[in-house]
Amino acid sequence: MISLKKSLDEIGRYNDLFRAALECFIAALRDTEEHALPVHRELWSRHQNRLQNLRTGIPEQPSPADLYGASLALSTELKRYSEESAGHLSRREEDFREILVLLAKAAGEMNANANACGLQFQNFAKKLEDLSRCDDLHQIRQGLRVEVGAMRDSAQTVQSENRAAVSRMEAELRGLQARLRQVEELAATDALTNIPNRREGERLLAQRIADGDPFSIVVIDLDYFKKVNDKWGHLCGDEVLRIFAKSLQTQLAARDVVCRWGGDEFLAILSCPLEQAEARASQMVERCGGEYLIPLRLREIKVLVAASAGVAAHQPGESCEHLVARADEILYNQKNERALSMGKQSA
Repeated sequence: MISLKKSLDEIGRYNDLFRAALECFIAALRDTEEHALPVHRELWSRHQNRLQNLRTGIPEQPSPADLYGASLALSTELKRYSEESAGHLSRREEDFREILVLLAKAAGEMNANANACGLQFQNFAKKLEDLSRCDDLHQIRQGLRVEVGAMRDSAQTVQSENRAAVSRMEAELRGLQARLRQVEELAATDALTNIPNRREGERLLAQRIADGDPFSIVVIDLDYFKKVNDKWGHLCGDEVLRIFAKSLQTQLAARDVVCRWGGDEFLAILSCPLEQAEARASQMVERCGGEYLIPLRLREIKVLVAASAGVAAHQPGESCEHLVARADEILYNQKNERALSMGKQSA
């Protein structure tokens, strides 16, 4: 009897281990899907869709073959994305190299024109020197007329060539600047919500600290977001995040900014003191929450969205990490207090 109980306990323990390992594997898939570097928007979107299909395709009660297959598919997809991204970056590098070569060529043409113009001036000076030794005034006048005309034509030619070279250089520079802006925007934008990503948020926080002006931050976390994903799927969860992010942006003042900090967490930087930031955070949570209508599989579903916020004002000499940690602690203390309060009410 004891042996049977021990065996059942052992089976239960192994079952718990298996469920925990499965949840960790699926969570790792979700993190890989979410945090993949968006080298190129189209490549990144295809990569996300493949990872999402892989994750949602794992059965509720997977067999070892299912998990081995998912692991192999993940490895294949990561390798494919790595190769596609490397190819895109290589082509982008070639584009930049080509632009730099063209700029160097245009600069070389201008330099060559300048050198040619210098030689022509030297020749002009020599001919003037020769004319100065002539005694015939008519011959001097005729010679000057010829040389001045030649110099005028030469100057116009050089001017036209330089203008063309400068125009080409300006066009190439504009193209290079446009491509650089595109790369910078892609690197600073969260591809799902189209607002600044965490990397850009950290940069903006560091800039605010360096500027020395007082500011506050609000860490905002969606309540029970996992239940939305579990019940309706991640496509629905993604749409909730997009709508919530767009709604948050409408609550910002001129110098404020909001970024997606990770998962269902957002961070807003507000140019105001703590008391005012706390009042605005309450407004944000209230106005951005509510009932969302989400289009899903040719129908609309109603999703109730709520959020919590932790607010902290930057203190002189405080680092970004410490500031965010303080706001996070306030946020999760509030969540825990609310959970305890709801537990007592239900009891």
